[in-house]
Amino acid sequence: MLNPTNFAIDAIGLIMLLFMATNIDRENIRRGDLSDRVYLFMLISNFMLLLTDAANWLLEGHATPLCIFGSYAVDYIYFIFHPLVCLSWCCYCDLKLFEDEARLRRRLKWYLIPLLLIMMILIANLFTPTLFHISSDNFYSRDVWYLPFFLLNMTYIVYTIVITLRVMIAEKTKLSQLFDNPHVYLLLYPLFPSLCAVLQSFMASLNILWVGSAFSFLLLQFNLQNKQITTDALTGINNRNRFNNYIRYRLRNRTPKKIMFVTMFDIDSFKMINDKYGHLVGDDAICMAAKLLGKSIESSDFLARIGGDEFVVLGERDNQEAVEATMRRIRDTFDRFSLTGQKPYTLRLSLGTVMLAYGNERSIDDLISEADRTMYEEKATHHHIR
Repeated sequence: MLNPTNFAIDAIGLIMLLFMATNIDRENIRRGDLSDRVYLFMLISNFMLLLTDAANWLLEGHATPLCIFGSYAVDYIYFIFHPLVCLSWCCYCDLKLFEDEARLRRRLKWYLIPLLLIMMILIANLFTPTLFHISSDNFYSRDVWYLPFFLLNMTYIVYTIVITLRVMIAEKTKLSQLFDNPHVYLLLYPLFPSLCAVLQSFMASLNILWVGSAFSFLLLQFNLQNKQITTDALTGINNRNRFNNYIRYRLRNRTPKKIMFVTMFDIDSFKMINDKYGHLVGDDAICMAAKLLGKSIESSDFLARIGGDEFVVLGERDNQEAVEATMRRIRDTFDRFSLTGQKPYTLRLSLGTVMLAYGNERSIDDLISEADRTMYEEKATHHHIR
């Protein structure tokens, strides 16, 4: 018997997923980007869940043999895609958190265990209805093994929440900077399906679980697109556009009694690295510089690549000595890296810092120009020494 409300809800979810699928970066998929391919598989799986759910509403209550057979077939497809959405979400989070495909391949055998147990339940249901059954008048009912089926699916969701929180804690993410951490958005996916599941438990006739999942994917995709707009494609750190917005925000929201500093960085002899080793090694040098800078500054500091081999750090400290200590730490980190000889190149920076006491006001252009001028004065000194 067709339920117009649930059918319309499924239709809305299907339209949302089709919209998202058309906005996926196909070039990344063609290049073999695994996280994008897993994300696309999640969308397809969610689409199949909504499609089979809608088909169930069309078939339910029609007691012909063909419709009853169709209900069984549609329900089996529906239950197969349940764990596939959850497993692919688990794999996607693993890739985004650790950025290590080899790690995912090593752990995949463990990730497959709940899926295999669920497949055993589905196979057993073919012989003895323990997960679900279809009545003679073609109405669906759950059976005693539905709860274990549900809990096995939830192991994926709980696991992804745990590893995401562990990574965020390891990164020492502060509550004030929670939404600056890109990993926080990995906690969004479980949120809306969970809320929908709670709502659905009070309104048994309403089926909104998978449209909640589709809505989570929509928010996640908006976040990913926003990240692409504000993230440097090569290094993965903030880009110039994000820096311009952030410095305006910081100047409007100063911390009392704190000194704000802006430091510009430029890699010395970068052209020589490019000319001697090629542009791929040059790109590697830029990525390494971003990594070393990220390791040397405080978690509350803002790091961006603003073009070529130039970077900027913006932060706040209690006094001038603390700012100077940060600059020494950065230089020491780069010196230690160069001494290791782990790369064919060495890295040395020229830097220029401008400080602004609390209560003082200067324009953004003035701050950047002074930091830039000081940096190039130091760079000229380095060239003179060479």
